[in-house]
Amino acid sequence: PLTRYLVGKAYLIIGTYDAFDANYEEFKKFKDSPAREFPLWIPRDDSKSPDYLMLDLAINKNIKLNNLEASKKLLNEFNEKFPSQNRGNYYKSIISYKEEKYNEVIETIEKFLSEERNKISYDSSEILNILSNYTDSIYKLGDMAKYRKVSNALLDDTNSDSKNPIYKVLKERILYLNIE
Repeated sequence: PLTRYLVGKAYLIIGTYDAFDANYEEFKKFKDSPAREFPLWIPRDDSKSPDYLMLDLAINKNIKLNNLEASKKLLNEFNEKFPSQNRGNYYKSIISYKEEKYNEVIETIEKFLSEERNKISYDSSEILNILSNYTDSIYKLGDMAKYRKVSNALLDDTNSDSKNPIYKVLKERILYLNIE
């Protein structure tokens, strides 16, 4: 199931939705399959279950297609089935940003960052989304003192890895807003 998830996520990143849909249909065949991780008596994190991964992909696709109502319904289902997973806060922040609910974005991202324990499931574009949505929301609300504090901290943190293209995009955006 994890391979199907990664393939589906790649299809979403490059925008090939027909290929994504075909992969998703194949993924459904794994939904009720038993766990194949051994030993079986050790409890596993539900973030690798087919149901979790399928909901994650479905939410992601609807967000990319700006189908926010469907995204919200799926997010509610996700949060009901997996209340201990923090990824719901990530998706809630993206939906809130698209709806221009900037106070909610800030609150949700701060909650997300303070509760995150899962170390595997965020790629560099998702981290860029989190950080740019957070700084943009603070800026758009006009809280310049907080914006300067956060943006300077992010610039300081990203200076050590100046070759990373994700950091470069974020730094350029922050520097542009600082000039503005």
